[in-house]
Amino acid sequence: TAMCLNVSRLARQAEIADDKFRSSQVTMLLGNSGEVQFTDFGVTFWLDVTKVMFSSGNITERHRIGSIDMTGECVVDAFAGIGYYTLPMLVRSNAKHVYALEINPNSVLALNRGAELNGVSDRLSVIQGDNQVSMTTLSGIADRVHLGILPSSESTWLPAIECLKKTGGTLHIHMNVKETEVNSFVDYCLKQLSDYAIKQLGFSRVSLKHVERVKWYAPHVRHIVIDVAIQ
Repeated sequence: TAMCLNVSRLARQAEIADDKFRSSQVTMLLGNSGEVQFTDFGVTFWLDVTKVMFSSGNITERHRIGSIDMTGECVVDAFAGIGYYTLPMLVRSNAKHVYALEINPNSVLALNRGAELNGVSDRLSVIQGDNQVSMTTLSGIADRVHLGILPSSESTWLPAIECLKKTGGTLHIHMNVKETEVNSFVDYCLKQLSDYAIKQLGFSRVSLKHVERVKWYAPHVRHIVIDVAIQ
C-alpha cells in the first residue's frame, strides 16, 4: 500500500477514545512519527495523529467561522483542541485576542505549535485545565464565546454567558441533535439561555442569529451550530 501511494508512513484510523481528553487511538503501521503539518484555507495546523484527534468533517464550519469578521474582538474558545477554530479566528477572522481553553496537554502542544507556524502567538493565551474552572477566571472579558464540543456543550452555557462583556456578545453552540428535533432544540436552547442571561445575569435580550447544519454525525443525527446574540 505504501509503495502504491508513494508514502513513507501509514497509520490505521480508529474511534476516538471515550475519555476526558478525547484521545486518539490511531496506530502507526509504517514509520515511527505521527506528526503532521498541513495548511487548510490559509491556516496551518500541526498535530501528532497518534496522540490527538482531528475531525476532517468540520471543514465547512472551520471555513465559516474563519470568514466572520472579528476585528477588535476578544474571544474565548472553550474547547480549543489543536486550534480547529482558534487558529482560523486568529488568522482569518482577525480576532484581537483569543483565550483558548484545553484540558489535553498533547492538544495544547499542537495548538501552541500551530500558533507559532501562523505567527499569531502574541494574540493567543492558552489556558490548560478544566474549562469549568478556567472559564470562571475570564468573567466579563469576551465579545464572543465558542463552544465546540460534541455531543453536547450544555454544561458550559451559563459560564459562557458569564464570560461575555456586560454589553453582551455572541455564542457559537455546537450540538448533536436528531434531524427531526432541530427546530424544537433551538427553541429549547434559546429558552435556557434566556433563563440564564436575562433572569440570572441581567442581560436584556437573547436572539437567534443563525443555525448551521455542519454534517451528519450519525444516521438521522445532525451536528449543528447555533449562533446566538446576547444583549
